[in-house]
Amino acid sequence: MGAAPVRRVLLDCTRSAERAGHHSGTRRVVRNLVQHAGAALAPLGVAALPVASREGRLGGLPARALIDPSRRADARAARTAPLAPGPGDLLLLADSLWAPGLLPAVERARLAGAALGALVHDILPVRHPEWFAPELPERFVGALRWLLERADFLLTFSEATRADLADWWRGQGAGAPLPACAVVRPGSDLDAAVPPGPGAETLTGAACDAPLFLCVGTLEPRKGHALLLDAFERVWQAGGCAQLLVAGREGWSCADVVARMARHPERGRRLFVRGDLEDGELILAYRRATALVQASRAEGFGLPIVEALHLGLPVLASDLPGHREAGGRHARYFDPGRPDALARLLLDFDAERERAHVRELGPAWCPSWRDASRALLERATDLAERARARVP
Repeated sequence: MGAAPVRRVLLDCTRSAERAGHHSGTRRVVRNLVQHAGAALAPLGVAALPVASREGRLGGLPARALIDPSRRADARAARTAPLAPGPGDLLLLADSLWAPGLLPAVERARLAGAALGALVHDILPVRHPEWFAPELPERFVGALRWLLERADFLLTFSEATRADLADWWRGQGAGAPLPACAVVRPGSDLDAAVPPGPGAETLTGAACDAPLFLCVGTLEPRKGHALLLDAFERVWQAGGCAQLLVAGREGWSCADVVARMARHPERGRRLFVRGDLEDGELILAYRRATALVQASRAEGFGLPIVEALHLGLPVLASDLPGHREAGGRHARYFDPGRPDALARLLLDFDAERERAHVRELGPAWCPSWRDASRALLERATDLAERARARVP
């Protein structure tokens, strides 16, 4: 007798529900999958349900509480509806793996007959534990090992992450092979229906006639904000008029760079710092900017890169495998260890030439979240059914 076909996809949103006011790349991925899953799966006769772990058990969440900014506080406070996963269910872990209490809830669902898949954004806490809060790498390694021993399949947003995952798993001396792993492309559009906050029209206070470079991402060691400041200081010392807007909340181990930006003599003149931006505000920032500049030292992919390219914004990015997969030949790259290399790109930047370069893009490179969600979820259901058909 064959395995039961997938009839319901349960999208784990545990961490996003807990941190509903945050706007990291992972949160944007989860929110968009929740928003588009129903329409993506309906033609297949498959239902979609956002779920969260509470007290070691999975329960359903109201989708609007995760999607609508005015109701995101509801996601943190919402009581999960009772849920009994079983055969015909696919539990897809698209959120952070290390949410407290998540793995016992996942194990209950798996033992009850649900298929298990996961979207692995990156394994950076394994490769660079020094860049993360002290307790996170150990929790992440434990969760990742647990997942790879049990998952029916995996998804990643880049071949770089897939290869890194396979290499790490081989190094663990695991008896079991890596689960089937497919690379899928994320969406690139932001939700224009999310209104900008009050005062968004004065997002920077920047001079409109000077080039404005935008950096998007949480303030944390691997994001390269210190190198970014080093490069812009070289530009300013050389007489350049470039401006820098840093958009992202304060994360961990960032006190030095936060203090440096706070006391910087160009703060409020050519250096502007904003916290988390809602989608509407981020769209305004992308449209106001001359180019995106991302100086990360390591990334699994590079969501801001495809978001910027989708809006026709040129991109300067550190030369990383994940960034190369996000930007391809449509971005310019620099050595993440050399602020002088970035400074040269900034001083030589020709906005008209770069915008013409970006106009060559097609929808296959920067798909909408509607199309990306459909492709991702169709791939996930196919992999789940193939894996379950092989189970004796």
